[in-house]
Amino acid sequence: ILRNVLVGAGYTAVVYFTYKYEDKNFQHESQEGKSKVASLIFTKGASPLGLGKTQAIALGATTGFAFLTKNKTLKHTVYIWAGTMLLNEVVTSKLKTQFQRHRPNTGDAFDTFDGKNGIDGNRSFPSAHTSNAFATATVFATLYKDKKWVAPFAYGMATMVGISRVYDNAHSASDVLAGAAIGFLSAKTM
Repeated sequence: ILRNVLVGAGYTAVVYFTYKYEDKNFQHESQEGKSKVASLIFTKGASPLGLGKTQAIALGATTGFAFLTKNKTLKHTVYIWAGTMLLNEVVTSKLKTQFQRHRPNTGDAFDTFDGKNGIDGNRSFPSAHTSNAFATATVFATLYKDKKWVAPFAYGMATMVGISRVYDNAHSASDVLAGAAIGFLSAKTM
């Protein structure tokens, strides 16, 4: 338990450090030198994987496949995945409403937060795309840990989603780091 608390405290410190000292730098660098290839990879390829709609379609298709093939492990996975996505959505939405951070593409300062009394139009922190992607990645990495390729593939794809959100100027790096933690913890909680 102590190790988990220390890891959590350390990760929280990294998110805060990134917010305080690096968000502006990451944002500036991510907007420099964009290319058609990078936009194809991040904007068109990776970013949609974090959408709730995409996640719901994937969950539905996987559920159908699990029951059609009578695959017990996959059935167990879809139950855990569904619960994870529900928990992740509740936590992410609540935090977005509480913080109401402005997105980088608004042109507002990186540290502009409206708080819970805002108009609910600014919902950058945390990144839901990233929390969705890491929730799914963690479910599969945890339940298929005997398959050595699953964790690197799943977390690699989730990381691409997070990078895409900064690349698309929709989120600051700290939004993405927080989203990754929420997705990971939602899956581990389930």
